[in-house]
Amino acid sequence: MIRAMTTAALLSATLLAAGCASLKQGVSPSDPAEARAASSAASAAVIETQRAALSNAMADAGVSVLRTPDGELQVNVPSDFSFGTDHAEILPVGRPVLDSLATNLLSPMFRAMRIRIVGHTDSQGSVASNDTLSLARANSVRRHLEAKGVAADRIEVLGRGERDPLVGNDKAYGRALNRRVEIYLREPVAKP
Repeated sequence: MIRAMTTAALLSATLLAAGCASLKQGVSPSDPAEARAASSAASAAVIETQRAALSNAMADAGVSVLRTPDGELQVNVPSDFSFGTDHAEILPVGRPVLDSLATNLLSPMFRAMRIRIVGHTDSQGSVASNDTLSLARANSVRRHLEAKGVAADRIEVLGRGERDPLVGNDKAYGRALNRRVEIYLREPVAKP
C-alpha cells in the first residue's frame, strides 16, 4: 500500500514538473521546435517515472527495468527464467515473475502501455526451427499474461531465433542465457 502511494505521488510530482517545464511563464511555446522539445522533456520525465515505479515494484522478483534509447522500457527478468533446450514452456520459477509483471501491467500507471515480447533461442538446431521456437516462446509468455488479465490487443510477439545472442553459445551456461524472452513496454502512439 505504501509502495503504491509512493509511486502515485512520484508520478504526480513528475507530471506536474513536466507540465510546468513545458510552459514559459504561462505562455505556450509558439516555436514548433520549442513545443516538440518541451513535449519530449515531459515524455522523458513520465517514462523515467514509469521505469522507476516498475523497477521498484518488481525488485523483489529480481527484475530490472531499463529505458531504451527510443523511449521504451525493457523488462529484464532473471536468467533462471530461461527455457529448456528446444522447449517453449515457461519454467515454473518464471511463472511468479510473470504474475507480478501482469499485476503491474494492469495498474493505472501501465494499463495503456503496449507490450512487445521478443523470443530468442540458443544456436542449437537449424535456423528455421529456432525461428519457430523463438516465436513459440514469445507466445507462451503472451498466453500467460493474457491468462492473468492483460488484454490481447496490447501485446505483440516476435521471434528472433538465434540472431541476437546475449553471450556466446559455446558453453551450456551461455546457451541457457540466450534461451529467453525480452519484454518491452511503450506508450501507445497518439492518433492525429
